[in-house]
Amino acid sequence: MSLGYVRNNLSSQFLPVGMPAWRTEQGVEFNALLDVLPMVLLQPVVQYYANVGGGAERAAVFGFRTKVEF
Repeated sequence: MSLGYVRNNLSSQFLPVGMPAWRTEQGVEFNALLDVLPMVLLQPVVQYYANVGGGAERAAVFGFRTKVEF
């Protein structure tokens, strides 16, 4: 299992003159690697983001990865 946190901020040096500063984008991720069958691994992931793209929006992302070992 793993838990991750990321924080992304745009420097004020890159903003056009007169434009307000963007909000800091933050994300949290949780995933786990599950051995569902002898040769099949499943890795579900859940991600949550606040201030997506520097705005006020929020987003949740759900997904998974599979791996087959021979």
